[in-house]
Amino acid sequence: MKNPLIPRIFTPAAQAALAVALLLSVEKSSAAPILDINGTTAVFGATTGFYVPFEAAAGTANWSPDLTNATSYNITSLSVVKENNAVSTDPTQTFFLGVYTGLNAVTNTLSGYLGTSTNSIDYKAAANLSTLTWTFDGTTSSAAAGVGNTLYFVFQLTSGSQSAALLESTGLGGNNTTGFQRVAGAGTASDAFNFGAGIIQGDAAITLRDNRVPIFELVVVPEPSTWALLAGSLAVLMVIPRRRR
Repeated sequence: MKNPLIPRIFTPAAQAALAVALLLSVEKSSAAPILDINGTTAVFGATTGFYVPFEAAAGTANWSPDLTNATSYNITSLSVVKENNAVSTDPTQTFFLGVYTGLNAVTNTLSGYLGTSTNSIDYKAAANLSTLTWTFDGTTSSAAAGVGNTLYFVFQLTSGSQSAALLESTGLGGNNTTGFQRVAGAGTASDAFNFGAGIIQGDAAITLRDNRVPIFELVVVPEPSTWALLAGSLAVLMVIPRRRR
């Protein structure tokens, strides 16, 4: 007899068409958005991290595909380019990268800890103009896109939640260290918003440099959705053999 779980209106052809539509929807919604910022470069020193306006309405053309508001994403990796004129006085520490949803620049207070990179990087040992990539365990580094949401990625000497970002006097190693390549010519207050990322300066105090845009790549992956579950369930139903009367 017919499987009672499958409505009569779902003929084999209709089932196949619906399955294809759902799977295409899941594939589209599961694409990994990448924030990719490139261009003619200059150098910016005293960098203690980076920040990203994490919202679909950020007005940037550098997310591909676009973020979707009210959707949670697992953070996968972040890559930046080391400066081309690093010197012997650069810090000898290795740096993790922590992720937070809040940074009070006035008090240098971090909040909303999401996770720490699975790896640390020896900044001084890295070659000039090399790409430095921190990776994340997405199950513990998840963020929801939404209007006004911002992610702060800051250097850390250890893994785990930190209360404040590093300054040159407390971990960065000296004047104008930890330099990275940035987009040359970026210099207006809306650049970080328009490009999709800005630099956190950490010399004597914390400054969110919205007019300094890093050469930058951030990869995130949407969390599993109910569409994926529905598509999986439908696929199971379609392969259940029909019993003959």
